[in-house]
Amino acid sequence: MSFVFMDGKTHQFIDILESRTLASLEKYFKRYTKAARMGVKVIVTDMNYTYPELVSVLPKAIIVTDRFHVVKSAVVGFNQTRIRVMKQFAKSNTKYKALKRYWKLLLKPNEKLDIKTYQHYSFIPGLHTQNQVIEEMLDFDPELRRAYDALHTLRSAIKYRDIPRLRQVLNPSNQFSEEIEKHFVRLRDSQASIKNALKYQYSNGPLEGTNNKIKDLKHTAYGFGDFNNFRLRIHLMFELKKGA
Repeated sequence: MSFVFMDGKTHQFIDILESRTLASLEKYFKRYTKAARMGVKVIVTDMNYTYPELVSVLPKAIIVTDRFHVVKSAVVGFNQTRIRVMKQFAKSNTKYKALKRYWKLLLKPNEKLDIKTYQHYSFIPGLHTQNQVIEEMLDFDPELRRAYDALHTLRSAIKYRDIPRLRQVLNPSNQFSEEIEKHFVRLRDSQASIKNALKYQYSNGPLEGTNNKIKDLKHTAYGFGDFNNFRLRIHLMFELKKGA
């Protein structure tokens, strides 16, 4: 549950803090001079609700919600819808089996679907292309189709940085499944920072890579009994890399 942060442009590791509560983060950043804090222009974050509140101590910063985490939120909502629809059928039903077997196909971006090759798919009679198989499964339930459309419209809006399309799919008047709506409520609340993600090139990807390196270090060391030792070892690791 630590807080790791880096320079958004150079991707240079800065520090790791033991706690990521808003109170402890505000206390930490207030140690910097007002001029330094005013110089922070962008905060790039995942869907964590705490980090955007750091504008209280970094008042000139705009919030950018990482694009990967936006799409991931919609993917989780769609999968929850698919599982609920799937469980409406008996386990012996071919519809149940098809939805369970071809869930990855439902998540595949539309532009990557094979629309030319016909082949046999288990539990779906006849020869079909990938997009035809998807159409067969979406016909199982209208709510599943709407959830599918919501996911891929959002994904397309993020990929092509299409703000009008983003605004359209997040419109509260849309009738999506309960599972999709649960995640879209958060996305609507973060709509301004998601639009910033479409305007700017900043990404949380490099930080996720840094997190993985830190996890590998912790795993290799079989954990650390003292956080200060852990923090110093991380600083050493990244400083050595910097000087190499």
